[in-house]
Amino acid sequence: MNLIGEHRIAASRLRVWQSLNDASLLARLIPGCESLARWEDGATCGFEGTLRQHIGPLTAQITGKSTMLERVPPARFTLSGTGNAGDAGSVRGDVEITLDDLDTDVTLLRYTGAFTLAGKLAQLDGWLIEQTGQVFAETFCARLSKLLSHPIEMEGSPVMPLRHDQGLAPRLWVPGFIAATLLLVVVAALL
Repeated sequence: MNLIGEHRIAASRLRVWQSLNDASLLARLIPGCESLARWEDGATCGFEGTLRQHIGPLTAQITGKSTMLERVPPARFTLSGTGNAGDAGSVRGDVEITLDDLDTDVTLLRYTGAFTLAGKLAQLDGWLIEQTGQVFAETFCARLSKLLSHPIEMEGSPVMPLRHDQGLAPRLWVPGFIAATLLLVVVAALL
């Protein structure tokens, strides 16, 4: 299965990059996210997370782990990950995220992913899986865009836009970005 898309975000590329690398923020933006944690092993880093998704007739709790393979801050990265949905099956995939400046405060977020499903998930109709993945990705991007455009409240927690001087240290935002990308890959593949 392939997932391709793009979304315009009314924020600078650096601001979008920082947001995509903030694990606590990502946990509130990713539909169905139940947990998201960063891991680091020497120079290698990534994220682990759990989310619950409805995919056609299946409801799956997906536990996933991602590793960042390439990173060119704040322009692009490639994330590779796996997800296990128990009896529902599993997913493995790679996704490339690219951020392009369209204007001073407008960024084009592009994503391209390729995923392989196994188990019951692989038995679902391909169209259903692709459409669910596309809706998931668009929901995430719309939430991110809304967050960066103005203050919002999500699930009772106020979320304020980041100021340009509130960037995270690279050792924090790189793993966050990886985790977010992996979760997008896993959810998109499972949906």
